Amino acid sequence: MLLSEEVLENGDCEISRNFSYIENAVQAYMLAPTKHNPDSVSHVYNIALGEPTLLDDFYTLIAASLSQHGQLSPAKLSYRAFPVDDVRRSLTNMSKAQIVLGYDRTTKVGAGVAAVMLWHASKVTAK
Repeated sequence: MLLSEEVLENGDCEISRNFSYIENAVQAYMLAPTKHNPDSVSHVYNIALGEPTLLDDFYTLIAASLSQHGQLSPAKLSYRAFPVDDVRRSLTNMSKAQIVLGYDRTTKVGAGVAAVMLWHASKVTAK
């Protein structure tokens, strides 16, 4: 997308995912050892944003962020067939991490996308 290549989305505009910025995962990772609760040890936790994001909206966030950097332009979004074995919608249940670890997402999708695109833009424009 940074090089104006075509972006292919599987399915239609109703596909959603539960994205999360890396700072959210780091927060949970840092919280885990601070809990002196035997229930918090040796467990698996779902760490995410806990909000569905349509892939079209995700593309729009990336495109808007890219257009803020003059030398970069967003690629064209095209659709292709939805894979039979794929999931149309996903949403993470983070209640265990919230209750046991005190996890509370800090970075929403838009802010995470903006940070990542700023980093990528700096790498592309530095060349």
